[in-house]
Amino acid sequence: MTTPSANAPSTNPMPHESAHLHVTGTARYVDDIPTPSETLLVIPGLSPVAKGRITTLDLDGVRQSPGIIAVLTAMVAVRYL
Repeated sequence: MTTPSANAPSTNPMPHESAHLHVTGTARYVDDIPTPSETLLVIPGLSPVAKGRITTLDLDGVRQSPGIIAVLTAMVAVRYL
């Protein structure tokens, strides 16, 4: 009979430290943590076209929306790399 190596998975189950919280519905997830009011969020805008060529990009409406701090495009972001 061989003995398992130190790196072999254990055959004795060990309870997960938060298992009880998960099965009772009391586990805390990232989405449960309130976002501080001073948090700056980054929200990417995606194209509805899988493959195409952008000929114009009018972002004035986005820039004028309440709460918008900055609008970055690939052309602008490249300057900061």
